[in-house]
Amino acid sequence: MIDLPLEDQAEVVLHIINFGLTAKQVQALCTSGETSEAEHDPPPRHALQLAKLMKSVRSTSPEVLARALFEQDKDVDVARARLQSLRKLLDETEQYLPKK
Repeated sequence: MIDLPLEDQAEVVLHIINFGLTAKQVQALCTSGETSEAEHDPPPRHALQLAKLMKSVRSTSPEVLARALFEQDKDVDVARARLQSLRKLLDETEQYLPKK
């Protein structure tokens, strides 16, 4: 059993329905998620790695990224779900950036 916040449960159910994910795929998707951290705590290593990776976003192509995502799990539905989760994370991240 996986403990997920209520708002994430709805998203996972949508992924299960839309992509026909198996229990193993759902578990992999849920356990790779990020946990929320207090504002004063230093960011976890994986968050720092993601921020650093974003600096090199222009050095790859969408085709290469798609191939890498597919090769990682060998499942197109999991790859799509990971992209959607990343897209959601990036969209939500903007609200925490300081205003100009």
